[in-house]
Amino acid sequence: MLIKPRTIPVKILVLSALLERLSANHPGRPLYEEELGKPIWGHRGEQSVDYYLDFLKTESCFILHGLKLSNNGHNFLIDTLVIFPEFTLIVEVKHWSGVLEVQERGDLVKWDGSVKRVYENPVQQAKHQQWQLESWLESRHLTLPPIEHLAVFTNSRLVLENTQYLSPKMIRSNCLLDYIYSLKRHYAASPPPLSNSDLKKVISRIKRNHIKDDFINSPLSQLGLSEDDLKLGVSCPVCQKFSMSRVKRTWYCASCGMSFQNAHIKALTDYVLLFGRYAQNKDLQKFLHIEDPRTVRRLLLTLKVSRKGITTNSQFDLLSSEVIKNEIDSLREDRKL
Repeated sequence: MLIKPRTIPVKILVLSALLERLSANHPGRPLYEEELGKPIWGHRGEQSVDYYLDFLKTESCFILHGLKLSNNGHNFLIDTLVIFPEFTLIVEVKHWSGVLEVQERGDLVKWDGSVKRVYENPVQQAKHQQWQLESWLESRHLTLPPIEHLAVFTNSRLVLENTQYLSPKMIRSNCLLDYIYSLKRHYAASPPPLSNSDLKKVISRIKRNHIKDDFINSPLSQLGLSEDDLKLGVSCPVCQKFSMSRVKRTWYCASCGMSFQNAHIKALTDYVLLFGRYAQNKDLQKFLHIEDPRTVRRLLLTLKVSRKGITTNSQFDLLSSEVIKNEIDSLREDRKL
């Protein structure tokens, strides 16, 4: 049973929104395209694991993807947590490519030309996540079935050398089901440590404590950019050009002639991703290319955006709008990238 579906990381949404508004000849564009590729690559690897986990639908297990918890002031992330009545499995996913050399002590080395790059051992990562999860449970007087950990390579093109040193807890994704069923056989003789109802209560508690990715203030400035680097305005859903203007409560595209009533919702979503959830009226005037502050107020009122203060410097919380929040949640729904 899928308890927590996989969602697209906020970083992917931020960089995607940035590249939509960054000119093709901007000097930093290649760098941000490369930065976007990294989380997309990792997310695709995690998605590929789901193919095999789908075969567990008939099993009495619970699956949580992208679980983020806090333990003693430190957050830790588990790519996939699979909980059976008999055991629990932490799966650390790696979508690495190229040629990876496994050394005798378990180090993983990749050569990029003449440059030697050492990768962190993913089994040790998964083992550390196991320790953190056990500590998190203990501090709350909770328990799960015995916890195991595993690292999965999801890229079929990855070449592994010196596999005699490969940890048995380091496998390719097509071996995942075999590994899970071997654990089921191993724990078959042991009675489940929790009743089904108690297990569901613990899982519900874990899910409630999941930390959602927050929308930080001024992510654009943290990327070393400013508003001046962006194409401002509202993009046309048809031709994708930032050539829409607000006329008589409708958005008209000067490029293709199409009109839309709610084209500003996508632009406000971009604002949240690039600048954060809070904005002043004057900020939105400039970003949406609207001259009249009363027009901005009407748009925000229609979207039920809450406001803090009554002066011209008052702040609007864009994520207080269910419409904008749902738009971002829709973007985060797991899909093939």
